[in-house]
Amino acid sequence: MANDRRGMSSVEAFSSLLYELIAMNKLSGSRVARVTESATHALHDPEGLSKVMLKAHMRAPPQNKLVSLYLFDAIARHAQDIARRNGTGLQTSEPPAKLAANAAAFLHMLQEPAAQVGTDSLHHAPPEQREKVRKVMDIWDRAGTFHPRILQRIREQASAPPSAPTKPAAPPPAPSAAKSPPPPPTSLPPHVLALLGQVQQSGALSAPQEAAPRLATTAPSPPVVSPAPSAPAEDLKAFDQATFDPTNSDHWARLARLWKNSYNYEPSGPELMMALMSGMLSSEADPRWGAMPPMPGMPPMPGMPPMPGMPPMPGMPVASTDAPSPKDA
Repeated sequence: MANDRRGMSSVEAFSSLLYELIAMNKLSGSRVARVTESATHALHDPEGLSKVMLKAHMRAPPQNKLVSLYLFDAIARHAQDIARRNGTGLQTSEPPAKLAANAAAFLHMLQEPAAQVGTDSLHHAPPEQREKVRKVMDIWDRAGTFHPRILQRIREQASAPPSAPTKPAAPPPAPSAAKSPPPPPTSLPPHVLALLGQVQQSGALSAPQEAAPRLATTAPSPPVVSPAPSAPAEDLKAFDQATFDPTNSDHWARLARLWKNSYNYEPSGPELMMALMSGMLSSEADPRWGAMPPMPGMPPMPGMPPMPGMPPMPGMPVASTDAPSPKDA
């Protein structure tokens, strides 16, 4: 077998030897020495070497998992010893410093594969061999071969059950043949059954919802009542100066309302009084007010602003200071 590996690269030769020893499922000191020596010559490719070791272990059958784990352990701790001794004491073509650096890089690349190999061994090795698998984990812990978090991860995943393949869902049951409708219940007296048969033949039970009126589900809406048309607002045409009482405040309020409805603004008290005295609110002269000449500074009626100095009449509303002027109207 050694002659067959002469044309291979160092990684290929190591892979061939590793698969061969795993398949033998038996170890000896000479076989372990052969595989560690082959791995030493392949340390220049730490990534390729670690991938070969992981793939070989995962492909091993359950009864060969323990032997594969022993070989994995021997190669890893041999590389750890090379790095610790700085590459000295070995007969290789590589300089000791270069060999030690390659061994350290290989151990770094082997951290993740070690977690997968340890978990796989605890899950799939035969039950009688799993205690030996745990002893290898203890050796890695004492020797510091792998990082403590890798070992903790192996223990945590080993306590969980291995993932089982998902079972396919059961197919739905085949549709059964159409069953004939069950016979009518016979617990009723014969004369009742006969009566029911006559009613069904007459079609009285074919639509029971038509026999009884459907109950209203909502209350009827009340009739819409249109609001009565509002009467037109009164204006000064409805004012009768003959019945106006200047001592009655209600008369003054009504006169102001009629004025606003006619001119669209609130009148002042003097405006209303001057309109009464001028006779503009009545077709006939009112002898109660008499003729009064215009006061100095007062513009012609209607729409006159409050006049200063004139006291309000009894019952007449007080003039508002913010009343709009006739120009604003």
